[in-house]
Amino acid sequence: MLVRPTDGCTTIRHQPVQETSIVATNHNKHDGRREGAVSRRSQFQTPSGQWAKRDAGTGRIMDVKADPKPFKGVRKER
Repeated sequence: MLVRPTDGCTTIRHQPVQETSIVATNHNKHDGRREGAVSRRSQFQTPSGQWAKRDAGTGRIMDVKADPKPFKGVRKER
């Protein structure tokens, strides 16, 4: 809120913050998990058995994993 006193100075008064505000957080930052999936990406398994990650916007292959496990937090294509 902006208050203009009669002496010509401009001062800013801050509104009080509500005590019940909810902040979005990941519960444990060091457990190796994310909350929700990675957006705009999908993964599929190549004929050789490796997993490849694809950008959903452009359709380009972004990365191919060397180990046989799929990417964490990326949805699988059907």
